[in-house]
Amino acid sequence: MLCSRTQAGAAALRAGEQIAAEFLTPFAGPEMLCVLDEGLVKLGGAGLAAATLCAMHDVTGDERYLHFAERLSRYILSQQEGSGDFIHIRNYPLSTVHPTRSNFCTGQALLGLLALHKRNGEASLLEAASRSIAYLGGRNYGVAIHSHWMLYALEAHFAVQPKTETLNYASRIAAGIVSGTAVVSAAHNSRRDEAGVIKRLGLRLHRDVCLQGGEHPVDVTGHAVGAPPERGNWTARGLPEGGMGSSPAG
Repeated sequence: MLCSRTQAGAAALRAGEQIAAEFLTPFAGPEMLCVLDEGLVKLGGAGLAAATLCAMHDVTGDERYLHFAERLSRYILSQQEGSGDFIHIRNYPLSTVHPTRSNFCTGQALLGLLALHKRNGEASLLEAASRSIAYLGGRNYGVAIHSHWMLYALEAHFAVQPKTETLNYASRIAAGIVSGTAVVSAAHNSRRDEAGVIKRLGLRLHRDVCLQGGEHPVDVTGHAVGAPPERGNWTARGLPEGGMGSSPAG
């Protein structure tokens, strides 16, 4: 049986409390927090934790959550390089850079910065996100890897700074998501289902970004879409119509 909204909300609050109590670790002093995972500090963990804690603050009004998110954002900002890109993973407690780069971390970090900016209006958060998106968009970061996390971040950024460059960047990622095919066997239906969810997510986010800019969306499969768009116009290549889940895969 599916849980009720009340049960789901209570479970989400418990999860947020667990994040605050068990997963946040000081980094280089008390002013910054990070998320520690098996001896590694991952940028994406800080971003998702910050976004979650911002949502917790919205629900409870508890200023602790916003304070935790601010300390996490300081860690994220400290990992931004001059180009606008980020260091993804560090060893802990030595703080040395780990060579691994993640397909998810940058989008997750930007989502956390923009979630906090939405709550506190801190200009440095938006500036850091804008600089990163400008740099990464010029290099088509996230297009080849079909990064739904970058689409989330671009949607949040476009809501604050609606620029054509951001819309075009989001469109390129959405087109990649929709046209991409996951390499799965018949024994891996869960991966096939996940790919379908991500494709529908890509279409929904692309539509939302277009609508935020007051533009008539263009179906990323190449067909013009009238306004207001019907959900069916945003299905493509045999994807089923219907509701989108609020939780992304990956």
